[in-house]
Amino acid sequence: MNLPSSPLQIQVFLKLKPRNYNEINEPKLTFGSEGNDNGQLKRPLGITIDSNDNIFVCDTYNNRIQIFDSNGKFISTFGSRGNGNGQLQLSFGIAVNSKGNVIISDTRNHRIQIFDSEGNFISKFGSYGDENGQFYSPMGICTDIDDNILVCDRGNYRVQIFDSEGKYISQFKANQPIGVTITILKKSLFVE
Repeated sequence: MNLPSSPLQIQVFLKLKPRNYNEINEPKLTFGSEGNDNGQLKRPLGITIDSNDNIFVCDTYNNRIQIFDSNGKFISTFGSRGNGNGQLQLSFGIAVNSKGNVIISDTRNHRIQIFDSEGNFISKFGSYGDENGQFYSPMGICTDIDDNILVCDRGNYRVQIFDSEGKYISQFKANQPIGVTITILKKSLFVE
């Protein structure tokens, strides 16, 4: 499918073949429990891994990000409830770029925040609205091979594309998108 407003060479698959969950016997790894202590989660929605196989989880209802090692052992946490720099309100999407920076869709604050791998605030972009670079409940997020940031702008029915610093590049329409990913090997884009 050709998307004239996209600077990327992509294929979009709106309907994937149904998954056969009957083939799943046991999980490879299970960690966490419900709560608000370190290692506990309340409504985890976004998850990603970095180049060291550390697992970053959007602990959405606790308004923080938790970091676990590849065995599910708690490492650290960052973020708190609020609308200041480094604070979150219902984080949904999370991605790690090639520099190890953590990019988070701060859904209720209608913005994107960027942190270093230790959870220190670097920058933010976006605000509430429907203009280029503005958001209405940003959700799923991913980065491409050039560290461009793709954001599911759910309430505005689109996916917006930004450079690694948060400068607006382009957008394409999507019907209330909540998830986006890029398969680098196949150069495909999936929007759900």
